[in-house]
Amino acid sequence: MVSGLNENLDYKYCHGQEGRKYLESIANLRLEVFFEYPYLYEGEMEYEKKYLETYFQSSSSLLFLVFHQNELIGATSCLKASDEEESFKKPFDEKGMNPGSIYYFGESLLKVKWRGKGLGKRFFHVREEFARRDPATKFLAFASVVRDDNHPMKPHDYRNHHHLWKKMGFNIANGLETSYSWRDRGEAQETTKKMQFWMKEI
Repeated sequence: MVSGLNENLDYKYCHGQEGRKYLESIANLRLEVFFEYPYLYEGEMEYEKKYLETYFQSSSSLLFLVFHQNELIGATSCLKASDEEESFKKPFDEKGMNPGSIYYFGESLLKVKWRGKGLGKRFFHVREEFARRDPATKFLAFASVVRDDNHPMKPHDYRNHHHLWKKMGFNIANGLETSYSWRDRGEAQETTKKMQFWMKEI
């Protein structure tokens, strides 16, 4: 049980190929959550399958899945940065940081009904505990999209997660950035988005 929840939840820890049987459920959850601000992601199932393949092929990956009555309501992931694609590793290489010493925290996904109940914090704790099992791990990292404060699709009640991230021990890694391209909600063409890394030394 998680603090603040009255319902029974089931948790699954999947490593490498173990997560493949949940591929469509994870992909659909990504499409649902990232459709919201600030990602505004108009995703496609084919890309999702390609993206998740990185985790299925990695011997260092963890997919932590949360189910309620057999429905996937939350998921989070991590893997060694050295198992990511070359374009992802480039910013670390350019800073003289060994990707093999960095555990990358991927998505944290929750259906709306289940937010604000403690699962987000649990996602951080589960991934850090897993990453610390590898004695080579020196840093934890994740990347977050950067949007203009005056973005026209920003909800009036939107609150970023900076407070939670700092509470979990992460800080902005100044000068450590990357970029990805995707099609925003309602747009016809992909555009490039800046992604800011946050890091924690352990």
